[in-house]
Amino acid sequence: MIQVLRLSGLAIVASVLLALVVVFGFFVVSFFVAEWRPDWTIAESLNRWLHAEPDPSVAAPTAAPGSPPDNLWPWFAAALAPFAWYLLVWWGWGRDRLLGVAFPRFRPPAGLSPSSVRQILGMGFDDKVMAAEMLNLAVCGYLRIERDSAGLYTLRRTDNPSGELTAAQRRLLASLFRARPWVRLHGQDAAHLRVAMETFRSELEHELEGPVYATNVWAVAAGIAVSGAVFMAATETLPHSAPAGLDLWLAGGALIAMAAVNVLFFRLMKAPTGPGRDILDAIGGFRRFLATAEHERMKLADAPRMTSHLFAQHLPYALAMDIELDWSERFAGSVKRTIPDALDYEWYADPGKVAYDMGLMGMVRALGGALAAVMYGEAEG
Repeated sequence: MIQVLRLSGLAIVASVLLALVVVFGFFVVSFFVAEWRPDWTIAESLNRWLHAEPDPSVAAPTAAPGSPPDNLWPWFAAALAPFAWYLLVWWGWGRDRLLGVAFPRFRPPAGLSPSSVRQILGMGFDDKVMAAEMLNLAVCGYLRIERDSAGLYTLRRTDNPSGELTAAQRRLLASLFRARPWVRLHGQDAAHLRVAMETFRSELEHELEGPVYATNVWAVAAGIAVSGAVFMAATETLPHSAPAGLDLWLAGGALIAMAAVNVLFFRLMKAPTGPGRDILDAIGGFRRFLATAEHERMKLADAPRMTSHLFAQHLPYALAMDIELDWSERFAGSVKRTIPDALDYEWYADPGKVAYDMGLMGMVRALGGALAAVMYGEAEG
């Protein structure tokens, strides 16, 4: 109940702030352009602002000084109408369910890969989904990460797996190594990698969107339609003669406000389902274990003993939950040593034996950067 009240309060505050922004913008502009007439063009308005004496070619205003123009309210309504729509549908479909009890869990939720965890938490796909999954597949023995003397990465398929694959993971491996048992994270393989990433994204969404979380895209599409309709209705208040300077400023402000509302609720309308809420609670319990400081971990009964293998095994999940630094500090504090180097593991190969700063964490960051470059089309050379 507290969470619902907090979110409702935030929604009300956001609506008030949006209204204040529109009104404040109008009065600020009116302050700089004294005695602004609604039927002036932008050029006429700027001329009056920049010159101390009024332009004789501009007719004197007929409205009483300081009186608000009649065309302010249509734009004000246009800015608030989409927010009213979103607030209504968010209350019915977009509110997150209440948090359950998140007690520490020593293992990730059954059947969830690091990429699934990342996808569920963000209810969307990003480059870190791929980085976490590539590292996980390497740790589980499905592929080998190799770095050449130029610092470029190659992924090589292996035949020494440990563990079961999800449908999305099987699809990813089949797409990555369709032509040959290795793929480079640069050059001509970049386009092939992007196709594999898109295939993987589609499979993850097919598995998780609906059963675990809902994006409620229909509400956003309707909100954009509402925005367009009220904006077109507001433009009917424009004079049929020359474009009005004040109206153009207000129209621009209304457009910015409506765009901001649509972007905001595109994120807020995403919500977990009933089973998804239980999964999020399980993820939260595992996250609590990974992020718990060493002196607190000692109080947890049956907590597993920290080893280099356990560190690497859980690092993809920590990466997916944005707590890889916390997990690394836990390891360092537990075994009283630095973070293991990537060269300590069989699933990583570097002919030059070049160590990374921050050990395995450094390799993970470099690999994530290489994958992000592929994902956003920066690794063609």
